[in-house]
Amino acid sequence: MPPSPRDPAPPSGRMRWLALAAVVPVVAGGLLVGVASPAEAVNTTYYVDAAAGTDTNNGLDQSRPWKTLGKVNATTFSAGDRILLRAGSAWTGQLWPKGSGAAGSPVIIDSYGSGNKPRINGAGTVADAVRLFNQQYWTIRNIEVTNAAPATATPGANLGDFRGIHITGDNGQTLNGFVVDSVAVRDVTGRVNWIGGDTADNAPGISFQTGWDASKRTGGIVIDTTVPNPTAPPSNPTIINDVVVQDSTIANTSFAGIIVKQYTGSNAGAVPTGWGTRASAGDTTFRPHTNIVIRNNFITQAGTAYGCNGIYMTDVRGGLIERNVVDRTGTSGIETYFADNVTIQFNEVFGTTQKAGGADHNGIDADKGTTRQTVQYNYVHGNGDGILLCQFAFGDVVVRYNVITSNRRYQIYLHSD
Repeated sequence: MPPSPRDPAPPSGRMRWLALAAVVPVVAGGLLVGVASPAEAVNTTYYVDAAAGTDTNNGLDQSRPWKTLGKVNATTFSAGDRILLRAGSAWTGQLWPKGSGAAGSPVIIDSYGSGNKPRINGAGTVADAVRLFNQQYWTIRNIEVTNAAPATATPGANLGDFRGIHITGDNGQTLNGFVVDSVAVRDVTGRVNWIGGDTADNAPGISFQTGWDASKRTGGIVIDTTVPNPTAPPSNPTIINDVVVQDSTIANTSFAGIIVKQYTGSNAGAVPTGWGTRASAGDTTFRPHTNIVIRNNFITQAGTAYGCNGIYMTDVRGGLIERNVVDRTGTSGIETYFADNVTIQFNEVFGTTQKAGGADHNGIDADKGTTRQTVQYNYVHGNGDGILLCQFAFGDVVVRYNVITSNRRYQIYLHSD
């Protein structure tokens, strides 16, 4: 039974057959998954209440909370600080608190009180409803995020450069330590930009031949990097390291549910860096993000015609995608691309169809330039294709111990040039 757009939740019993995954220890790219992280230090706790708060308050206890996102955004937080949003509160605009935490002592965004998750609604007025830029060691928990522009008479005309949660940077350094946990991201009207294709097929909200850097970077949770000046990029890339996205619901977001992507300088007028592409398995110019874990999430695009990839993990070395349910996306439920050492396991992927001009409709796809990929213990059913191996020039994948059934075209599709 599909979830409602307002309160998406995993169908009851959907993951019972995957329960054994909870006791399987996994090492992905040197990151031991399932081992407790260091205790979080607590420094200062700030309370924010949209109804009862006042920005002239000190915000240091529940009886004197702040009120607005503007107050939070104007504050620089430090290691161990907590930003607690009142349950049941709602804000329109962007949440972009400043500052960084430290290893073992992140800055934490969370909720307090009883009731619905506090909601951040970008309303299509900001590119990112929740934003972190050149920051590190942050944990985001127990909030609801949406960023939908108002519908228009022309379908697709309201789609834009929109994201729910955006973790990004351009400072040429390694940004460490992000956890996104138990959030609900829904109804993000991101435009659909394709790398290639034919511009004759352009439609409102859908564009082809946009190039690598402009494509596939809108959706629910986007983790990517860029450069300050595309015509004069720095000598080193910005690399995002040690990310966990878990126990969350992402519903009806376009282009994708969850995206991880590196910059490469491929678009017109930019100086190529090569950081996000691979000419060979040993390409030393390739500088991917590292240690990325996506687990225990429910992702559905059942309610949007513009939802394409459920999980799109590109430009990653050392990744783990496990115990997710991916329901009725477009193009690919789970796709890796220009990636090394990624394990995809204990996921259920079903109902993938072609949407928004996409050519594919598969459950799981180890695509271009993917090496040391392991696809195991997944339940892949009712898609166009089951598992697509779309290697192009080089790559290696082990596919084993999966249940692949009732896919409409191929159960396993081996495709290359």
